[in-house]
Amino acid sequence: MVEARITIMVSTVDCNILSNPKLLSTPLHKGLTMLVINQKLSRSEDLILTNKFIDVINTNTRGLSQSRNVGLDNLKSDFLLIADDDVYYERNFEATIRESIEKFNDAAGFTYQIRTPDEKLFKKYKPSYFVHNRKSILKVSSISLLLNFARLNETGLRFDMNFGLGNKYPTGEENIFLNDLIGKGEILYYIPKVIVYHPKESSGSNINEELIFSKGALFHRMYGQYGFLAILLFLFKKKGLQAFGNNAKLLLAGVRGFIEYGKEKRSLE
Repeated sequence: MVEARITIMVSTVDCNILSNPKLLSTPLHKGLTMLVINQKLSRSEDLILTNKFIDVINTNTRGLSQSRNVGLDNLKSDFLLIADDDVYYERNFEATIRESIEKFNDAAGFTYQIRTPDEKLFKKYKPSYFVHNRKSILKVSSISLLLNFARLNETGLRFDMNFGLGNKYPTGEENIFLNDLIGKGEILYYIPKVIVYHPKESSGSNINEELIFSKGALFHRMYGQYGFLAILLFLFKKKGLQAFGNNAKLLLAGVRGFIEYGKEKRSLE
């Protein structure tokens, strides 16, 4: 059997990947390469890397989804790992993902566990394998995602460029992408093994009106009119009854995002 070609597809801005030597020192070879998409936002110089197993695309595009799509449109591989410029990989990550590919050959993608540099799990994970559904994908982080590129190309899917950092709704691009993939009848597996490290994010501290506005749009994009219920459930989970009392402004922000995205969608129909 011919070994699958895997590409680590990294999004970076203004050559920031240069400040992450652990990522750049990932053991690469012919079957495991790296593609770096460098968006030039405030610096005009190109990113140049000399490793023969790393390709670089310098682009003037803006937005995380745009970066991902530039990579997808230029990828020459069988599978791709989604990465940001602040991650690095677990020592045996390649063996882990190759085992997944061999075991579940019907999969369009896999998600794995993330660990923080202090060796703690990034979030709560289930201990056993499962097939993702439209609910479970809401907990997926893009940097835990491995995609079967051939299956992806058959669907024609790309990241929604209204969502993700640098865009109008700066959250949820990976959730929308996976929701669309499931909508095409594709299968996504959760694998209970760590492959990547990422700095810990403080839970709850980033729950603000801007985020909830984006979540309102996200839930409309994913669930249509039923997305309004998702806003309520999300706020209740994060803030409890406070979301409907003293913090009612968060609920109103979610409603505004929900309504605004709905208007934009209708204007395009």
